Amino acid sequence: MPLFAATAQAADSPWSGNASVGFVSSAGNTQSRSQNAEYGVRYGAAESLWVLSSAGKLVQARSRVVTELADGTETEETQTTAENYRANLRIERKLDEKNYFYGNADYVKDLFGSVRTSTSQTLGYGRRLIARETLSLDVELGGGARQEEAQETRETVNEGIGQFGLRFAKKWGDRAQFSELISVQYGEQNTVTDAQTRLKLAVVGSVWAQLGFDLRNNSHTGSDEVSTDTTTSISVLWEFGK
Repeated sequence: MPLFAATAQAADSPWSGNASVGFVSSAGNTQSRSQNAEYGVRYGAAESLWVLSSAGKLVQARSRVVTELADGTETEETQTTAENYRANLRIERKLDEKNYFYGNADYVKDLFGSVRTSTSQTLGYGRRLIARETLSLDVELGGGARQEEAQETRETVNEGIGQFGLRFAKKWGDRAQFSELISVQYGEQNTVTDAQTRLKLAVVGSVWAQLGFDLRNNSHTGSDEVSTDTTTSISVLWEFGK
């Protein structure tokens, strides 16, 4: 999940995290409404050998849809046009200042995507290539297992996977932060590419405005399904800890 930075933490507290909510509504010729919520929590001080973290997100969109009936008349109703959930649980074991082992469990459910549910469990090794006060870059390599349920057929596929990850974070003083998280899970049946981009701008205190862009690509989809799903979000975010 995204790299989360934070502020205003007591020096002896190992807890940090954030929560955000966003809402967009339009009226007139096009009527639609969308909402998103996101959280991130981390347990582990800077000097800790073990770090436990979790993150998740919810996105839902509803629109007014006009449907033509068999008799030629039209009816208008509100329908859900997008709905997906995701959650992540991660544990890291630091080896030294640049190297670490990690364990990762991911769950994604998309009611309108090519893959309805995807659950994966991976173990791997990570190395911090850049470690500056305002800039960091980690690369990760691991493997594990994945279970997927197809949207059309509801068939379940279990397979072993290899995983490559990239984590990038950049800060501009105390006013702006950018993060990019890329994960590629390779399997014989399906390769999943996941990219999460976040730009945060300080508002006041621990409150930030956040722009988000998520991309998820499945190499194997049904005949009438699109392989790439994207989500753009605007939200207000509150942080605690560091």
